Parts: sequence; structure tokens; C-alpha cells
Amino acid sequence: MAQIGTEAVGVVRAQYLPPDDPGYGFLAEDAPEASLWVRGDWRGRGRGTALLRRMQDEARARRVPRISLSVEAGNDAKRLYLAEGFVDVPGRESDGVMVWTPQ
Repeated sequence: MAQIGTEAVGVVRAQYLPPDDPGYGFLAEDAPEASLWVRGDWRGRGRGTALLRRMQDEARARRVPRISLSVEAGNDAKRLYLAEGFVDVPGRESDGVMVWTPQ
């Protein structure tokens, strides 16, 4: 979570979901699905990048093989995800599903 004083301005999580109750970006049981939120008045200030990179660092440390997410068409966050190594999942582009694999 990103905080300014005691106020939360952003949060990221990566959650393992079961196939019988998947999220929009579900790929497989071994791929947690990420969710990132930054408060509107804090967007464009690097908070999302910092949160996403922290999640990626933690995933590398835990040897997570990949992380998926779903981003709606027209959402500016897609530029962030692309810049941080997420790629569109072939065949799932219309759903906005992306995946990141640690290097």
C-alpha cells in the first residue's frame, strides 16, 4: 500500500484464484492475478509504478512463475503495464488479459 501520512493513495495485490471462481484475468492456478489501484488525484505521479515494481520484486523473491491481470480497453494503466514488462495474452486481447513473467 502507498500512503501519504495516514492516508492510503494506492494498493496492489496478487491473489491466487481457483478455476471455479476465477477473476477476469485468470490464466491458471499457478498464476496469481494482480489488481492495482491508485487514487485519482495521485495518478501520474509514479505511485502505480512503485507499487507494481514492489509486487514484481516480491514475485521474483517468491519464485512466482507469472502474474496475470486484466485491464479494460481505454484504461491509461495499460501503458504502465506494458512499460513494466506485461504483454497481451494471445487470444485474450479482447478481454484485456496481460501476463508478466519474471526475467
